[in-house]
Amino acid sequence: CKWEMYLSSDYKTLTIIAFNNYYNSNSTGIFTFNVENAPTIELEDFKIISGKYVTSRMVNGELLLFTSYRVNRRFNKANPVSYMPFYIQNGKESLAENVYFPNAVSSPSYLMVTRLDALGLTVKESAAYLSYGDNVYVSENNIYITRTTQLSHSGKEIIVEKDIYLDGSDRWEKAPHRTDIAVIG
Repeated sequence: CKWEMYLSSDYKTLTIIAFNNYYNSNSTGIFTFNVENAPTIELEDFKIISGKYVTSRMVNGELLLFTSYRVNRRFNKANPVSYMPFYIQNGKESLAENVYFPNAVSSPSYLMVTRLDALGLTVKESAAYLSYGDNVYVSENNIYITRTTQLSHSGKEIIVEKDIYLDGSDRWEKAPHRTDIAVIG
């Protein structure tokens, strides 16, 4: 289980972010507890964000949550929640509001960035970046995310997953890798 927690500045609310890797789960839970009357602790809210927990940051009263959502090969075309990043708030599933696609896909995963109000944990905004998620860095004003691609001998990007070429060929010699960095304001 990978997890992280934040205590509010007034010491009344504890937020726990947890990803449990049992049963091939592909979601991260966010729990908020009222700890004002400890040792009595009360669950205030619970949300689910699709994808495995990557990292989180508390910035200016907002929680930025980063998850990696991998598309299952047996997705249901009629159900976008089976192949697009989503979150569950108040029992309702919502797809990421903004989805970005690179010119060439290098991975069947999305990096989902979810911005939540730190106190009520209301989802303010979510965005998903296909093929991104190798590394995440958060500065005061920007988020930097990366993705790795591999070039063929002709200089054209190819789709690579664990050194198996998804275009069906295995003829390529080891080609140079390239790291793309995207900046999110």
